[in-house]
Amino acid sequence: MKRIITFICLAALYIASAYAQVPPFDTPDGEHELDRIEQSYTRPKQKQTRKTVQKYIKRPVAKGPAPKIELTWGADVGASIDMSGQDMSSIDFDLAVGMRRSWIKFLGIGVQADIMTSNSCRSYPLFALFRTNFLNRPTNFFWEVKAGASLNYLEHNHSQTGVYGFTGAGFRLASGAKFTSHIVIGYTFMQRRRVVGEEMVHNFKDLHCASVKIGVAF
Repeated sequence: MKRIITFICLAALYIASAYAQVPPFDTPDGEHELDRIEQSYTRPKQKQTRKTVQKYIKRPVAKGPAPKIELTWGADVGASIDMSGQDMSSIDFDLAVGMRRSWIKFLGIGVQADIMTSNSCRSYPLFALFRTNFLNRPTNFFWEVKAGASLNYLEHNHSQTGVYGFTGAGFRLASGAKFTSHIVIGYTFMQRRRVVGEEMVHNFKDLHCASVKIGVAF
């Protein structure tokens, strides 16, 4: 009986010493197992998905090449119908040179010759030309304006210089790699002044014309 009690005591002492050497609640890295379990419930890990990562990545914005400035020139031929009742309808020819870039389809200077069909009068406007479609891409419609001065050779051998202006809407007819053709319909204003001569007074009135022109630009 004594031997059995002694054996039980020795076994209990051996188990107690082994239990004291390895704490059951300590992990190999020194962290208590209960603390690790508590942290796993209180601080859940955030799952990083592909969308979460892409949210913080700044992607470069793709930019196209800057529009270039190109030299251009063009010519128009057409007619102007006198709406002021002075019988000054004419056939018109003009030539212009300038530049174009992006929404500016034509910006330059030009010269024009207006030949009256019912008399011997002539007019030679010198103008600045601006043509645009207000967009950075090609379109069929555009707006055109001219402003300058006109050298007018009038009846009875009189000549004078007056204000010249034109504005109208244009439509592109055809285009290629190096040219575009168009038609423009608009309003023409030409200033004429009263002339006092030695024998009589010539009362030249301003011209108001409806104009239509067909042209090409390169």
